[in-house]
Amino acid sequence: MSPNILTKIFEDKPIYFEKINGEVFLNATKTAKQFPTNKGNSKDLSEWLNSKSTKDYIETYKKSVPEKIGNTLVKTIKGNFADKRVQGTWLHSKLIIFFARWLSTEFAVWCDLTIEEILQTGSYSLQNETSEIENFPLSEMLSETETALKIVDLVEKEKPFKLLLLEKILKEKSPTKILQIDFSKSYFLPTELGILIGVSGAEMNLILEKKGFQFRDEKGVWKPTSSTKEFCLEIGNQFNQIKWKLEVLI
Repeated sequence: MSPNILTKIFEDKPIYFEKINGEVFLNATKTAKQFPTNKGNSKDLSEWLNSKSTKDYIETYKKSVPEKIGNTLVKTIKGNFADKRVQGTWLHSKLIIFFARWLSTEFAVWCDLTIEEILQTGSYSLQNETSEIENFPLSEMLSETETALKIVDLVEKEKPFKLLLLEKILKEKSPTKILQIDFSKSYFLPTELGILIGVSGAEMNLILEKKGFQFRDEKGVWKPTSSTKEFCLEIGNQFNQIKWKLEVLI
């Protein structure tokens, strides 16, 4: 399931479709959550999937279509995606109307017309993307923009070391991953490098000495060896600090 998803709007509700190899799919998980039950809470897709009528319908349908189609009637996409619309259970167009009737008659009619429209537009195009932007709920667009601005502000203000720690904690969800920030050209103090491998700053200095990256001069001040200056940045303050590239940890 690719991330080229088309957003359509039904009564201010964003409904996510996707066309793959001439077949249309609907994100039923996110759709069901937007329709309330009589008690006021959101409808649960599992209730529809596990009902006898749905199971009977799917099993009966599978018997009358090629196995290739039968195996794609219901697909569940898991994992972390930058596009939050991807995750969820997707239904093949052969099930969409049956599912939509469970939500509302009006929605079922709308889905029927929308599927026909998607099939007629051909492959996913720039026109589809323009339509998606136009149909994207303003509140959702503003929310995502606000989040993006906060990430940019964080990256601008924080030091490389804090951003690197953030990446180790958040992994693929880290803003550094999203923005593809490369730390190979950043420099870090021995204390910071030590935190990354679980040792103190003093121990890190000894490790760097043992690896031949630095030595103590006659005054006891750490100096980089002549052959390793490409890996470091000397800060000429009263402490004569040296910052190192991450390569020294390899």
